[in-house]
Amino acid sequence: MKAAFYGTFLLLCVLVLGWISWDILFSPPTLQDGVITELINIPAKAVTTYTPYQGRKVGDHAILVQREEQHIAVVRLEDGEEYQVHCHKEHYDKLSVGDHLQFKKYEGGTFHIRWFAHYEDQ
Repeated sequence: MKAAFYGTFLLLCVLVLGWISWDILFSPPTLQDGVITELINIPAKAVTTYTPYQGRKVGDHAILVQREEQHIAVVRLEDGEEYQVHCHKEHYDKLSVGDHLQFKKYEGGTFHIRWFAHYEDQ
Protein backbone atom coordinates (compact mmCIF):
# COMPACT_ATOMS: atom_id res chain seq x y z
CA MET A 1 0.00 0.00 0.00
CA LYS A 2 2.83 2.36 0.92
CA ALA A 3 4.72 1.58 -2.30
CA ALA A 4 1.60 2.23 -4.39
CA PHE A 5 1.13 5.62 -2.69
CA TYR A 6 4.76 6.63 -3.30
CA GLY A 7 4.61 5.38 -6.89
CA THR A 8 1.43 7.36 -7.57
CA PHE A 9 2.90 10.45 -5.91
CA LEU A 10 6.11 10.16 -7.95
CA LEU A 11 4.15 9.70 -11.19
CA LEU A 12 2.01 12.73 -10.37
CA CYS A 13 5.13 14.85 -9.71
CA VAL A 14 6.70 13.76 -13.01
CA LEU A 15 3.48 14.58 -14.89
CA VAL A 16 3.20 18.04 -13.32
CA LEU A 17 6.86 18.84 -14.05
CA GLY A 18 6.42 17.55 -17.60
CA TRP A 19 3.33 19.73 -18.08
CA ILE A 20 5.15 22.84 -16.80
CA SER A 21 8.18 22.08 -19.01
CA TRP A 22 5.98 21.56 -22.07
CA ASP A 23 4.15 24.82 -21.33
CA ILE A 24 7.38 26.82 -21.03
CA LEU A 25 9.21 25.31 -23.99
CA PHE A 26 6.47 24.96 -26.60
CA SER A 27 4.10 27.90 -26.06
CA PRO A 28 4.31 30.22 -29.07
CA PRO A 29 5.74 33.72 -28.47
CA THR A 30 3.48 36.76 -28.52
CA LEU A 31 4.28 40.09 -30.14
CA GLN A 32 4.37 43.07 -27.80
CA ASP A 33 4.93 46.77 -28.38
CA GLY A 34 6.28 49.26 -25.87
CA VAL A 35 8.43 52.33 -25.28
CA ILE A 36 12.12 52.02 -24.47
CA THR A 37 12.87 53.55 -21.07
CA GLU A 38 16.49 52.47 -20.66
CA LEU A 39 19.30 50.91 -22.70
CA ILE A 40 21.82 48.70 -20.90
CA ASN A 41 25.08 47.35 -22.30
CA ILE A 42 26.81 44.71 -20.17
CA PRO A 43 30.38 44.17 -21.41
CA ALA A 44 31.91 40.73 -21.83
CA LYS A 45 34.24 39.52 -19.12
CA ALA A 46 36.01 36.39 -17.99
CA VAL A 47 35.15 35.11 -14.51
CA THR A 48 37.56 32.75 -12.76
CA THR A 49 36.66 30.85 -9.63
CA TYR A 50 38.39 28.16 -7.64
CA THR A 51 36.59 25.14 -6.25
CA PRO A 52 37.62 22.12 -4.22
CA TYR A 53 37.48 18.71 -5.91
CA GLN A 54 34.28 16.80 -4.97
CA GLY A 55 33.87 18.65 -1.71
CA ARG A 56 37.40 17.85 -0.53
CA LYS A 57 40.26 20.30 -0.56
CA VAL A 58 42.65 18.23 -2.70
CA GLY A 59 43.87 21.14 -4.77
CA ASP A 60 42.61 24.27 -6.44
CA HIS A 61 40.96 23.72 -9.79
CA ALA A 62 40.38 26.89 -11.77
CA ILE A 63 37.10 27.24 -13.60
CA LEU A 64 37.02 29.93 -16.27
CA VAL A 65 33.67 31.19 -17.52
CA GLN A 66 33.37 33.67 -20.36
CA ARG A 67 30.34 35.91 -20.06
CA GLU A 68 29.23 37.24 -23.42
CA GLU A 69 28.42 40.88 -24.06
CA GLN A 70 24.73 41.61 -23.54
CA HIS A 71 22.58 44.34 -25.06
CA ILE A 72 19.36 44.91 -23.13
CA ALA A 73 16.53 47.40 -23.68
CA VAL A 74 14.11 48.00 -20.81
CA VAL A 75 10.69 48.40 -22.42
CA ARG A 76 7.50 49.65 -20.72
CA LEU A 77 4.16 48.47 -22.10
CA GLU A 78 0.95 50.50 -22.05
CA ASP A 79 -0.24 48.73 -18.89
CA GLY A 80 2.94 49.82 -17.03
CA GLU A 81 4.65 46.42 -17.05
CA GLU A 82 8.36 46.48 -17.84
CA TYR A 83 10.36 43.89 -19.76
CA GLN A 84 14.08 43.41 -20.24
CA VAL A 85 14.37 42.76 -23.97
CA HIS A 86 17.57 41.15 -25.26
CA CYS A 87 18.86 42.59 -28.54
CA HIS A 88 21.56 41.82 -31.08
CA LYS A 89 24.36 44.38 -31.27
CA GLU A 90 23.35 45.71 -34.70
CA HIS A 91 19.76 46.23 -33.50
CA TYR A 92 20.88 47.74 -30.20
CA ASP A 93 23.04 50.38 -31.94
CA LYS A 94 19.98 51.70 -33.83
CA LEU A 95 17.82 52.11 -30.70
CA SER A 96 17.40 55.14 -28.48
CA VAL A 97 15.37 55.95 -25.37
CA GLY A 98 11.78 56.87 -26.25
CA ASP A 99 11.58 54.72 -29.39
CA HIS A 100 8.78 52.21 -29.82
CA LEU A 101 10.04 48.66 -29.83
CA GLN A 102 8.21 45.60 -31.05
CA PHE A 103 9.48 42.37 -29.49
CA LYS A 104 8.59 38.73 -28.94
CA LYS A 105 7.65 37.70 -25.43
CA TYR A 106 8.18 34.07 -24.52
CA GLU A 107 5.81 33.07 -21.75
CA GLY A 108 4.06 29.85 -20.84
CA GLY A 109 0.46 29.82 -22.02
CA THR A 110 -0.96 27.90 -19.04
CA PHE A 111 1.21 28.91 -16.08
CA HIS A 112 2.40 32.26 -17.53
CA ILE A 113 6.01 31.75 -16.55
CA ARG A 114 7.84 34.55 -18.33
CA TRP A 115 11.33 33.52 -19.33
CA PHE A 116 12.59 35.55 -22.28
CA ALA A 117 11.91 38.61 -24.41
CA HIS A 118 13.81 39.13 -27.66
CA TYR A 119 13.87 41.88 -30.27
CA GLU A 120 13.85 40.83 -33.91
CA ASP A 121 13.33 42.81 -37.08
CA GLN A 122 9.78 42.24 -38.25
